[in-house]
Amino acid sequence: MARKSLKIGLMVLKLLVSANFIMVGSLKVIGAEDAVSMFLHYGFPAWFCVAVGLGEVAGGIGLWFGKTAKFALGALMTIMSGALVTHILFKEYTGALIVCVYLLLLIIIAFAGRSLQSGERPAFLDRII
Repeated sequence: MARKSLKIGLMVLKLLVSANFIMVGSLKVIGAEDAVSMFLHYGFPAWFCVAVGLGEVAGGIGLWFGKTAKFALGALMTIMSGALVTHILFKEYTGALIVCVYLLLLIIIAFAGRSLQSGERPAFLDRII
């Protein structure tokens, strides 16, 4: 029963996280004015906004396919690590905190997914539950 609940919880978490990355990434890909101006404010070129958006969309989709899930997690964690550094450098600590939450969610997806595939209970759940 606990294993089934963990699978359902992981699916819901992946759905929410991937939907967010797909939605936010799509805005960057289409060149939404707010997204582009944010990248320009940080000193990045406008094309970098599109590149990050493509990575977020691809990562959000890739989370759902077994063979690409590891790469998608790695790509999204890399993007979020860059966002974290950028927010800290610009002293935007609220933004940095939000990025930390997404990094934590990606780490949970990575460890829970790996544990479910191996058939064992994720060790980090023993400390939480």
